[in-house]
Amino acid sequence: MIEQREQPFARPVAHIPGLDGIRGIAILAIIVFHVPNAPHGRFLNSIVGHAANLGWMGVDLFFVLSGFLITGILIDTRSSEGYFRTFYARRALRILPVYVVFLCFWMWIAPLVGALPAETAQRLRDSQGWYWSFLINVMIAVRGWTAAAGGPTHLWSLAVEEQFYLIWPVIVLLAAPRSLPWIAVGCIVLAELCRLAIVIWGADPRVNYLLLPTRMDTLAVGAFLACAVRSPQLLRGVIRWRMRITCIAILVLLLIWMYAHALDYQRSLVQLVAYPAIALLSGALVLAATQPSSFLATRTLRFFGRYSYGMYVWHWLIVVVLARKTALLEASVGLGWSLERYALAVSIVIAATTAVALASWYLIEQPILRLKRYAPYADPGIERSAFSGIGVSG
Repeated sequence: MIEQREQPFARPVAHIPGLDGIRGIAILAIIVFHVPNAPHGRFLNSIVGHAANLGWMGVDLFFVLSGFLITGILIDTRSSEGYFRTFYARRALRILPVYVVFLCFWMWIAPLVGALPAETAQRLRDSQGWYWSFLINVMIAVRGWTAAAGGPTHLWSLAVEEQFYLIWPVIVLLAAPRSLPWIAVGCIVLAELCRLAIVIWGADPRVNYLLLPTRMDTLAVGAFLACAVRSPQLLRGVIRWRMRITCIAILVLLLIWMYAHALDYQRSLVQLVAYPAIALLSGALVLAATQPSSFLATRTLRFFGRYSYGMYVWHWLIVVVLARKTALLEASVGLGWSLERYALAVSIVIAATTAVALASWYLIEQPILRLKRYAPYADPGIERSAFSGIGVSG
């Protein structure tokens, strides 16, 4: 039996609909980002195009949410006898079924039905070890994006989360509860130092974008908030500083935008200055989602949030297939697509992705999730709490 430890945190037990809304915003932003040919040129086109190109921040929002929810689960179960067994069993049941089906479809079935070129599937099969071991982010960081050309490169973010799951449960278990928020703060600082070292070293900017050590500040912001919502004293301090931090983060992003005319996630300035601001802004949004009657709890956002994991895994295949088999996503010229055409493309990709995600939910995810009853939490209340889910992976 694991020794009972000091537990200064109180666990909220009510489900928080706003957190599903966060997932909805994040997945829609990512899908829009991956739809090609965003309009540009004229004023309104330029606004829409720039907004679409900010969709990559949806991954950061997912990371903050993951850190928040996973840390909540780990804090609430840290004194349980089956701490590691239950955590990893439930994560495997949530993540692996869709992930395995998706990779098998991409590698072996899609080329047979003409959805993907045979050479693309063969290239994925040649590097499949990186995918099965959740190290695709490392492969791309070392070999470049071309090493995964034509493959499901979006899975890099799932790899970051899986690597986080290997390390963070051990830290939560071994750390004194009152030190956990400061360990999270240390991770935020360390991530920035790692990014600075990569920039000084002169490595390719993708390294900062893809690896856990340089992206762990987003996860750590979520972890800090998970501690805060369980500690009235710490939460009061967070709420007191929330508006100031939010305003500073927005100001920083606006200044970078005015200087660089874009927020390119592979620019050094963005990685060193905007990444921390985005992490803090995402944290403020997650905190806002925990408040009663949050604007994030709309039915539409919650709908997309519920199926966000399936949408995330499958959406890139939808984009690739539509680009290959139809003229919907064909390359544009000149000033890009009209707003009408772009809106049509985005709507069709979201609709098709949602349809596939619903099929994935009812045929794969939901039946497998019923097996969680064989890996129950020691405290049944945790199952009903706001912290029984994760970010990218649902």
